[in-house]
Amino acid sequence: MSSPVGSITFVHGIGGSPRTFHHQIEAFAGSPLSFVRLPARRSIENGENHGKCDVWSAVASVEQQILQLAHRPRLVVGHSMGGILAALAATRNPQLIDSLIILDSNLPITGEARLSRSELTRLGDPDDQWRRISESLMSMTGTISEADIAEIATGLARVDGSCAYELVRTALSIDSIDLWKRLPVDTTYVASARQLDSEAMTSINARVRVVSLPGGHWPHIESSRDVNDIIRTQWTSLHQS
Repeated sequence: MSSPVGSITFVHGIGGSPRTFHHQIEAFAGSPLSFVRLPARRSIENGENHGKCDVWSAVASVEQQILQLAHRPRLVVGHSMGGILAALAATRNPQLIDSLIILDSNLPITGEARLSRSELTRLGDPDDQWRRISESLMSMTGTISEADIAEIATGLARVDGSCAYELVRTALSIDSIDLWKRLPVDTTYVASARQLDSEAMTSINARVRVVSLPGGHWPHIESSRDVNDIIRTQWTSLHQS
């Protein structure tokens, strides 16, 4: 990127880390970048969690990290759970985020998809539930390289299962339709592994656009050039507005 004006904040999903954005780190090295770690992630060395295991504490972590970079405009890129948290931050604090990109987050519109999502939050042992969720995430790796699969698997292994499940359960109980309606900023949703009703999403909120890419749950890894182009386009639009 030619201009360092502004800031880009990346929010990874559960089991992810800033390293999963390595393609974007390289592509946008000329701009101030920041990264938010989800509270469900722990250090494998000392077992400490990065924050409290509840959604609003996680949203506050997103907000605090964004505020640490005073540069405007502020573009936030969130993957999976990170996209949900970024959307919640944008609706709670409309002046905080100028533009948003959500990468394959579980924010369904159709009744069938919403019912499928609710199955993830059924009662049960949290560790068993997290095991099922993490196995599902690994099954969505698509065409990721062996090195990136190893990174994702390592990240999932470093997650506190009970903490992760609590975050997932609460986040997925949020009304996704209402959240889409209230998004106050221009938002690009990158659909990859999930089947979505694009027309319904854009009709709910005219500030939302949907881009469909081939691949699995990690479009920023699998379709990095396309995702980088989306970021670059949205970044340019911010500076022209």
